[in-house]
Amino acid sequence: MKNKSSLSTKAYPYILVAPTLLVIGVILLYPMFRGFVLSFHNHVLTRPLEQGFIGFDNYIAMFHDPIFWLSLKKTFWWVVASVFFQLLLGLGTALLLNEKFRGRALARGLVLIPWVMPSVVSGLMWAWIFDGTFGLANDILMKLGIISENIPWLGNAKTAFPVVIMTNIWKGFPFFAISILAGLQSIPKDLYEAAEIDGAGVWRRFLTVTMPHLRPVIITTTVLRLIWTANTTDLIFTMTKGGPGYTTHVLALYTYLKAWSELDFGYSSTMAIFLMLLLLVFIGIYMKLINKDKETDII
Repeated sequence: MKNKSSLSTKAYPYILVAPTLLVIGVILLYPMFRGFVLSFHNHVLTRPLEQGFIGFDNYIAMFHDPIFWLSLKKTFWWVVASVFFQLLLGLGTALLLNEKFRGRALARGLVLIPWVMPSVVSGLMWAWIFDGTFGLANDILMKLGIISENIPWLGNAKTAFPVVIMTNIWKGFPFFAISILAGLQSIPKDLYEAAEIDGAGVWRRFLTVTMPHLRPVIITTTVLRLIWTANTTDLIFTMTKGGPGYTTHVLALYTYLKAWSELDFGYSSTMAIFLMLLLLVFIGIYMKLINKDKETDII
């Protein structure tokens, strides 16, 4: 009886997590495995007779694809510029919202609007604002005398990518703001008082008290935003569909278009696997930074 009881006790935790593991397997692991298998196949739905195993041909074709390299370059600038300015704007907003002022509660709620707004709605809204004919941006700039004629913001190769990045910054900075604000509120006020007694000014207190305590929050939020931004397709697709030309063609969008426009699921799976491996590098960096924080706390 004791053996049966001990076995059931040991099995009980696994029984509880089994449904969750099953859902993860069906929704996450199986599609990943299926995509990995497809990356070694010629799987174009419009050419069913040519489907079959082709080994590493898709990977070789990918590394010889100039659009892939252009998309990878665009992805780098898309991720770095977006996340960097989201972090700066989010940090500044969090510091402001942490101060006491009239209407602070309302301001904290309003800051969340870009984040909770669906990406498609955000994309359509900003696409209208930067419309080359009827856009609000041109109208304001014309009235201020900054420009003399309408600018096709999303139809110009020089302006389309910066406009899309700016839209993504606007949409993503509240995530940093709210996360960092929570981190600021967890810092003991005694530390600021002690630093002030020691003669530390505002900037010195920010560097020696605020930033060290915010470091884990900033690391976590930055890595998450790097992953999410690298996988973003809806915002760019809504605003430019990757154009004009390949100006706003990031790797995630190129993968999406290859799959659902050209129905080439083999080649798109190859690029998806490559992007996943690229993101795993960021996850590895994240884990190392987290372990360093733990070791520092222990010391």
